[in-house]
Amino acid sequence: MSNILVTGGLGFIGSNFISKIINKENFVVNIDSETYASVNKSFLDFESRKNYKHYKVDISDFQKVDNIINKYSFDFIFHFAAESHVDNSIESSF
Repeated sequence: MSNILVTGGLGFIGSNFISKIINKENFVVNIDSETYASVNKSFLDFESRKNYKHYKVDISDFQKVDNIINKYSFDFIFHFAAESHVDNSIESSF
């Protein structure tokens, strides 16, 4: 069993990725800030699984992300978190 961290796991790419790996005897931790671009949770098949944990955290919050990383011994980290609208990233780059 692998411990896997996914950032942006409620976005289109991240949620599809988690759906593919969740059945492979992996423990998946998802960090996502749940913005307007997040997938509707009611459509996700992994939200209620015992081998899945979600943290509503913005990845720019270093302390919270660091605490999560230190809590688990991750074998893999997949980074999908991003600002999905260019205009928002220009207005607020951090």
